[in-house]
Amino acid sequence: MRNALGLRANDSLKGKWSQYLDEAEEAMAGVGVDSTCPGVKKLLNRLLGMRVAMQNQIFSHFVALMEEKACGRYEERERELPFL
Repeated sequence: MRNALGLRANDSLKGKWSQYLDEAEEAMAGVGVDSTCPGVKKLLNRLLGMRVAMQNQIFSHFVALMEEKACGRYEERERELPFL
């Protein structure tokens, strides 16, 4: 997941991760996506309504989660984006 989002494993990772999650939640709320958003198609469509940098981060996060799930490596995390 760190690689997909361009984060290095160091002392500031936890703070950057928390900041990313806050910014991503705010960006998704700004385009009308929350935990009740139905379907991947709508989620991906709504990504187009935000800054390109945030689109790329959220899409990379989404792809990394799908790859983990497909390979059976996914584990629930303490704090994750509710719409992914």
